[in-house]
Amino acid sequence: MSDLNNRQQFRTVHTDIEEMNAMIAEHRKKILTRVIIIVAICVAALVTYELIIHLRTYDNYRVAKEVERQDSSGTVFEKMNGNILKYSHDGVSYTDLENNLIWNQTYELQNPQADICESYVVVYDKSGSDIYILNTEGLQSHLQSEQPIVAAYIAKQGTIAVLTVEDTTSQIELYDKDGNQLAKGEIHIEEGGYPVDIAISQDAQKLAVSTIDISDGSVKSTIMFYNFSDVGENETDHIVGTFSYAGTMIPRIEFPQNDELIAFGDNEIIIFKGSQKPEEDTTIKLKEEVKSILYNSSYFGIVQDYVAEEDDEEEVPAYQMVIYDLNGKQITKSGFDYSYSKIEFLENNEICMMGEKSCAIYTLKGKKKYEDTFDEELYKIYSGKTQRSYIFLISKKTQKVYLR
Repeated sequence: MSDLNNRQQFRTVHTDIEEMNAMIAEHRKKILTRVIIIVAICVAALVTYELIIHLRTYDNYRVAKEVERQDSSGTVFEKMNGNILKYSHDGVSYTDLENNLIWNQTYELQNPQADICESYVVVYDKSGSDIYILNTEGLQSHLQSEQPIVAAYIAKQGTIAVLTVEDTTSQIELYDKDGNQLAKGEIHIEEGGYPVDIAISQDAQKLAVSTIDISDGSVKSTIMFYNFSDVGENETDHIVGTFSYAGTMIPRIEFPQNDELIAFGDNEIIIFKGSQKPEEDTTIKLKEEVKSILYNSSYFGIVQDYVAEEDDEEEVPAYQMVIYDLNGKQITKSGFDYSYSKIEFLENNEICMMGEKSCAIYTLKGKKKYEDTFDEELYKIYSGKTQRSYIFLISKKTQKVYLR
């Protein structure tokens, strides 16, 4: 009897497997839908936040910290390896952002100029003869040229290229950081034109010289490329490329990267590329005179008088700024009326225009982010760690600020 009762306690339950699978699939679908909705909301919120940050404009700022400075007349400020380099007629010094002195080097230069590459800087007397090679530790060497200096540029390991000119002969000289001469060559103006600029790659393996020749009554620019690696050893005078351009003046050349040179001409910009021997890669034709150039290791740009378009309104801006990537692709073109004396890229790739007591900051897309005037002279602006933080170097004080 007990066995019969026990057997009666168990019943067979018939389950529809397909129905169960359908219920499970529907449940999973609901979960997936919820996840997709949540992710979409998060992405939309992030995009909205980024748009607000990048499109927001500011006209004021809050000072978070201020440090007093003592500067001599005519001091020029540059950023070097995260700190501040200051130079003037009577010396150069290196301080942190709190104005604590790291080192100081005195000299007497009539027309001091400087070029910085990572942790090295060369300070020289333009039209004079004195050259100082320094790094974050201080003075590395002091040397003097035989002829008046036109320009000097430095590579990341302290190698410098110096262009000097006297009468009808110019010299190009290379020195290491200790002042030892590595190479020397002459350019005779009656044969190769007048040298107007030189450029050295960051690894010091490549050198370029731009010359202008007007001997036959017309303008012709020539760019000569030198290679000091094993490739150049097999070439006469290390010359691995020569390019001439009739009807064009090229007063400025720059190596934004080791294997790329940009030639800024009066009616065209030429981009050269090549790890060993250069080749013309891209040419950008210009309709208007170039008023200013700016560049860094990722982008370059020019400022010209505004070029009117057919669909423009009656009132047009005075100037236009055009930004390109290093392949020559146009990133943005924007008009503006701001009257500036200096323009440059900030560390965050924003564009900073400065007047004596004013500034304007533009995003890489050409959107004006900030414009303001100051009661005192403004020397330099550095971008900070966030979208709103900056370092302002104003007369006799350094300010860490937040835009608002």
